[in-house]
Amino acid sequence: MSVIEEAIGLVHGARQESYGHPYDDFSRTGRMWGAILGIPDVAPDKVGLCLAAVKISREVNAPKRDNLVDLAGYAETVALIRERENVTVPTVTTVTLGSTQAFSEYEDLVGSEHVTEPTVTPVTATRYTPTLSSKQSNAKQSNASCGCATCGEGCCE
Repeated sequence: MSVIEEAIGLVHGARQESYGHPYDDFSRTGRMWGAILGIPDVAPDKVGLCLAAVKISREVNAPKRDNLVDLAGYAETVALIRERENVTVPTVTTVTLGSTQAFSEYEDLVGSEHVTEPTVTPVTATRYTPTLSSKQSNAKQSNASCGCATCGEGCCE
């Protein structure tokens, strides 16, 4: 069984039976964290992200399958929480301009605010290539070290 399959089985099976829907479980946790830290409640989806961070830290220190299963599980619980809150999970849209990529931006989820699909703002890339007048061009070609303001050296004024 893959890490993902195991995580999904736990999140939708044993864990949900034991702790209830992740929204309810993580809302309780977020209220407790807020009280302990002396801050407003931590949103349930943020609790899931913080728990995922703990698993990443543990994986960096001592790699083992359980960390990866739990990490995948926390990603699934965050998705379930956002579904329950009727929040559209933001996606990133890539616009390719030659070798440059531009990404649409979206606001962070805060509390119960809802984020909708981001809009892509068209990006126009313009390359500016200055052109020299014939006098400037001739001066640069004939005497590049003359010192005038026109060609940068000062003699072609």
